[in-house]
Amino acid sequence: MNKDYLTRKSLLLRACDKHNYRAWEDFIEVYKNFIYFLLRKMSIGENDIDDLFQKISLRLWKALPKYDRSKGKFRNWLSKVARNEVLNYLRSTKSDKHTLTSEDGKVLIDEPAIDQLIEDEWEKYVLKMALKNLEKIFSGQAIEVFRLSLSGLGNQQISEQTAIKVDSVKVLKSRVKSRCVEEIKKIIDE
Repeated sequence: MNKDYLTRKSLLLRACDKHNYRAWEDFIEVYKNFIYFLLRKMSIGENDIDDLFQKISLRLWKALPKYDRSKGKFRNWLSKVARNEVLNYLRSTKSDKHTLTSEDGKVLIDEPAIDQLIEDEWEKYVLKMALKNLEKIFSGQAIEVFRLSLSGLGNQQISEQTAIKVDSVKVLKSRVKSRCVEEIKKIIDE
């Protein structure tokens, strides 16, 4: 596990070399799901998502060597690059069908709303990454119990749904939760 984190930290440095195509492919592989996830949450039309992803990727490729770690976290920089590309795209299309909206239908063309959407989606993405990593450590039952607890079910309901004793549900949930917190901290620190 730690080796993966060290590799990703060094990946940023290797991806800055525009001639290191393998590092760039690895970089895109690490971040593409977040970018696609974000574009879908911004209600970008399915026909436009791939084009916009390519524009964001190109912008990242050009700007990555200029990223200055002392000015802030990489995630914030990445989010700003994505946000700016989406805003440029929306301004250039000037079409009602390309209005940026949230899931509840609110128009999100103002930057604070977009920034909040990005932050919310990043938190969901980090949790998803952490759970994926935890699946390698915990049994399917433990992960299932934890996922059910995240969906709002109580211990008794989880027990009934999984046929696991309530006390065992509490223990499994607690173990996965504490490891999940650690995993999230590692991902955020990275």
